Amino acid sequence: MSEAARNIIPEPTEFIADGRRFVQYGMSPVKMASLRAAARKTAKGTRKNPIIKNGKEYVYGPDGQLIILEHWNRVDVTKNTLSVDTALTKEKVERLKTFETESVEPDEECPELSDDLIHEILEKAKKQQKANG
Repeated sequence: MSEAARNIIPEPTEFIADGRRFVQYGMSPVKMASLRAAARKTAKGTRKNPIIKNGKEYVYGPDGQLIILEHWNRVDVTKNTLSVDTALTKEKVERLKTFETESVEPDEECPELSDDLIHEILEKAKKQQKANG
């Protein structure tokens, strides 16, 4: 359904009468059907009318393949992104170089993983990947 149709259709109100559950949208069924029909007329797989499968939105990419449509919070992205003009101080550059040359050593907070634990983590990841499609 298109974004415009989502914004027009009001939130449903649920109520129970005589032990039965009813949902009321606050608009006529004819108006709601016309909005949904208008949404179906737009091309599928576009940003305005994505294909929804397993709760995820997909759109066609420039090469014609389906890709997941991700919604980014622009405020967080700009807040956590360094611009090209950002200049690092000498201290920061030196600290980065020391991190580059130092070897990683496990400690109490981050112990070394055993081979069995690594195998178990990989198996869980494979199962999750199969479940997600």
